[in-house]
Amino acid sequence: RQAIYNGIGEYFELSGGRSNCLKMRSLALNNLSGRVNLQEMKLMYTRFKKLKVLDLTSVNSERIPEEIGDLVLLKFLGLMGSHRGTLAMPASIGKLKKLQSLWGGSDGSYYTVPREMWELPELRHLYYLFIEISGRLNIGSHQTELHSFYGIIFEEWVKIDTVNLTNLRTLYIRDR
Repeated sequence: RQAIYNGIGEYFELSGGRSNCLKMRSLALNNLSGRVNLQEMKLMYTRFKKLKVLDLTSVNSERIPEEIGDLVLLKFLGLMGSHRGTLAMPASIGKLKKLQSLWGGSDGSYYTVPREMWELPELRHLYYLFIEISGRLNIGSHQTELHSFYGIIFEEWVKIDTVNLTNLRTLYIRDR
């Protein structure tokens, strides 16, 4: 397990191409300055292919790179936040077939989610993921494992066809 405080770029420089970094399973970034540049994020997604836990909740970014879909072993993903508005999740999030928990970033972060996210068969927990949905969302029969949906906005909740959410145990609906 690794926790990196301020300086993922410096960490990459110090570690070089050492193989022990490539075997890392858990990584948490606690960036006190709040920013990580896009190139560093892309490098992180391509270098640490064996990650199962990635926590970026204390990081701010302008966008979520497509390369996040390359981390196919992820079980927990804490998304970065944005103080500049809504972040769009890339469609490549649909490649994360083993993902079980998805957490939103810093308080007040909103996300637009692609339909591919609702096809993740193992997804069990959605926390602080204030999402925007375009059109009616039909959660398929393969999405029966969802146990927790915490922080959805009422206007978005009514767009979801909930007939297949038979295992839902925790639901927190909020106003915008």
